[in-house]
Amino acid sequence: MEAKNVLILTAGSLLIFAAWRSMQTEDMPTEGDESSWWDWQSGSVDEPEQETNFLEDAVNTITNAISGNNIASVVEAGPGYLVVTRPDGTTAKLKGSRNWRNNNPGNIEYGSYSKSMGAVGTDGRFAVFPTYAAGRRAKEALIFEGRNYVGLNLSAAIRRYAPETENVVEWYQKTVLAAVGGVDKPMNTYSAGERQAIMNAMEKVEGFKPGSVTVLA
Repeated sequence: MEAKNVLILTAGSLLIFAAWRSMQTEDMPTEGDESSWWDWQSGSVDEPEQETNFLEDAVNTITNAISGNNIASVVEAGPGYLVVTRPDGTTAKLKGSRNWRNNNPGNIEYGSYSKSMGAVGTDGRFAVFPTYAAGRRAKEALIFEGRNYVGLNLSAAIRRYAPETENVVEWYQKTVLAAVGGVDKPMNTYSAGERQAIMNAMEKVEGFKPGSVTVLA
């Protein structure tokens, strides 16, 4: 198949995916819920909401699928944005959900654990990982094999991971448990497929959403 046709098919698939992701947000908390929108989305209340329309979401999804979000180091962090250097030496400004721009789908806080898993910096609270894959590996190792979670059932692990001070815990538990048919068992007993389903559901709850990239230099 010609490269042009492959690109068209890929773009079409990503547009469909973007539409699906947009529909998945319908049951997320809204203003007025027990936990504020920004407590729920980013684990913090220090940044304004990043709103995009469907077309912008689709473009951002395609752009990020093609180019990735590789980060070599953090230059600057502020409300709603992150300035980073890329492995090729360029500088870029990222806007989007906090866990997307940090390559940290689980919103893992910066510290000894995140550094041991390859974190390259922090936004002031949360770790910044070099790639999305690295951030996801850190999350998976933490909740399924980490000493503070390995012996807990999924519902208890979620309560520990997402404290009530910053989350609607019951809603979080319900959403993630639904991904594995409501089976609530010790974290280290879930199969590889179940682990990925749990990770995907947690990513949805954590508000992961690709954003925009502006090359600065």
